[in-house]
Amino acid sequence: MSSQNRTVKQIGQYQYNERHCLGEGAYGKVYQGMDIKTNEIVGIKKMDLVLFERDTYLRNQIVSEIEILKKFNHPNIVRFIDLITTQRSLYIITEFCKDGDLKEFLQKRRLTEKEAQGIMLQIVNGFKELVKQGVIHRDLKPANILNHEGIVKIADFGFAKYVDNYTSQLLRSCVGSPLYMAPQILQRKTYSTKCDIWSIGVIFYEMVFHDVPWKGRDEQDLLKNILIKPLVFKGNQAITDFTRDFLTKALIVEESERISWDQVFQMFESMEKGLVSNNPTLQKLYNDQNLSWMQKQQQKMTGDQLVKQLLFLQQMKQNIAFRHFVNLEFYQKLDQLKLLFRRDSSLEECIVILARLILAYSNLLIQLIEETCDSGEDILMKGTKWNILNFIKNEQEYYKIFFTNCKEQFFKEIQYEVELSDSDRNKLEDSFTTKIIKLIGDNLDDLKKKASDGIYQDSLVAIELLLDQQITHKNIVKTTDLDFQMLLVEKQSREDWRRILDRITNKWRQLQKL
Repeated sequence: MSSQNRTVKQIGQYQYNERHCLGEGAYGKVYQGMDIKTNEIVGIKKMDLVLFERDTYLRNQIVSEIEILKKFNHPNIVRFIDLITTQRSLYIITEFCKDGDLKEFLQKRRLTEKEAQGIMLQIVNGFKELVKQGVIHRDLKPANILNHEGIVKIADFGFAKYVDNYTSQLLRSCVGSPLYMAPQILQRKTYSTKCDIWSIGVIFYEMVFHDVPWKGRDEQDLLKNILIKPLVFKGNQAITDFTRDFLTKALIVEESERISWDQVFQMFESMEKGLVSNNPTLQKLYNDQNLSWMQKQQQKMTGDQLVKQLLFLQQMKQNIAFRHFVNLEFYQKLDQLKLLFRRDSSLEECIVILARLILAYSNLLIQLIEETCDSGEDILMKGTKWNILNFIKNEQEYYKIFFTNCKEQFFKEIQYEVELSDSDRNKLEDSFTTKIIKLIGDNLDDLKKKASDGIYQDSLVAIELLLDQQITHKNIVKTTDLDFQMLLVEKQSREDWRRILDRITNKWRQLQKL
């Protein structure tokens, strides 16, 4: 067996390479892994069960972390996927955040105040959900704030705790990281859920001033400095009234005088509204009545406006790429599809219309990113937007070539306007849906008669994909990154024609209701 094979481990449906260790703590290691069924990249936290046998506290903490993680489905909180136990180890499977943590990020570059505010918006957005579910984190620090394509996610709930009354319950245990600990925890005094407000205050201060507000040789020295030295805004750096006001209220030693969670949320909601209202392009993105399918997506999402915007742009990119993949498959199976359908030009029309829509939406995505990239958001979001922009600009060249070739091959005599207004694009989308419904409805009986012939399986897959892309576009369902070839292989190799045909019939009916 090669050394490479020895380092690759499999647990359940997940694989990981022991060489891909993302981090190591006192209780185990975290690896980058993969769900071999879906090809999704995941994070795998491995812990030795022997530790639990002799450490009841640790066992309780792990059980608590799992129960807390299961509770959340929020863009700014790391998503729990699975739990696997073997004879020797326990594995917690979570979503993978490929861009590291805030600690690493701060070591590489200095943030501007606006960038720090944008990151804080997302952290506070995550805490809205924690507060709603009655969870206190107690170990918030830059290393526990992860980044995935510009989306900030709160992680590591090993010291988190449920509380029945989020505004007043007092706790005593000393947990967390000293530099970010509230003074009450350092003093071993009772403390409330406001300890997390202190922690986010220290983190915000560090992002703005590139240093923590208080230091010490050890916990006692740190505590002494917090108690005797007033909060100072270092370096005579000019900061906004918002930043000064929040830090002053969040970093008050006495808990009874420290700002409450409701006040924190109100402050950041006011700041966020100011960012959006001062940017007419953002207002257009959220309010354009012609983009009804965008509005549906935005209404489904929760959280601050900047996170919603980035999630929407990422999903729009994914949707365009998926539709192009489906169109290529449909085009490649055209000759075989003609044997299944009555001989007319509807198949060719579907290909050309979809290619035209893909080109139109790619133009729209480029326009939206270019118009919103200077809207004051943090560097994580801005960098992710530029990555999306570069991807879609590169892919758009292929979209243009494919549309031009299909138009010349099938409808050379017809002149098409490449640029579409919002209204024209929506009308074309509606007519495309109608055409798909009619095409399959008119030929459904023939499909049922011919489908039993094994030579048509690839065509049935192409038909189902055509329905998939249109239903997905209409619903704007949330999807993870797709491996298109793997999707195609799975559809072709694991299903018999009867099941595929049943799904085609059900999806055809579903599309008529949208």
